[in-house]
Amino acid sequence: MKDNLRRVFATDSGMVAVWQPEQFHDIVDYDSWERELLEDSDISRHIQQGAFVPLNVHADGAYECVIRIGDATTQATLSERESCYLLVSSEPYLFRSRGVLAISGLEHIGRSPGVSGASIPLEAADWAATVHLIDWPEEPGAKTADGRPAPTALPDFIVILNPATPGTQFRIKIDTYEKPGNA
Repeated sequence: MKDNLRRVFATDSGMVAVWQPEQFHDIVDYDSWERELLEDSDISRHIQQGAFVPLNVHADGAYECVIRIGDATTQATLSERESCYLLVSSEPYLFRSRGVLAISGLEHIGRSPGVSGASIPLEAADWAATVHLIDWPEEPGAKTADGRPAPTALPDFIVILNPATPGTQFRIKIDTYEKPGNA
């Protein structure tokens, strides 16, 4: 199973996001960012259009994220090890690729992800993106003596993209996961 991207992304907005660069081409400064992404209703509109997938835990910080992409013959999945430390998975989000996938903190979305983000090629198509939150500190040996992630530690998030199938019900909520007790 090959990871297409693995990197740490920081956010001071409480949210990292997978996004479609073409959708946000007009964001060139704070004023244009504010017009597109300041309000929850703005973010919701982009989610519904398939241009934005939230990795939303409502907490500022730096999160290691993995992007894993499958295809029609080999679906991307979690490994057995990752499944052992899975905390929660989202319902699938629609991601409409136009040829590139970008990822960054919410505040870094714009014409291109720049140094605070990353982008990778992704075949132009509709994809089902599922966000998995991994409880990596629970794995024995995951932390070094000073409390940092060990070099072999699992990531915080694993985003799995597989080709979308007709009839899939896609999640359109800004909150990536349901809170316990919510339906």
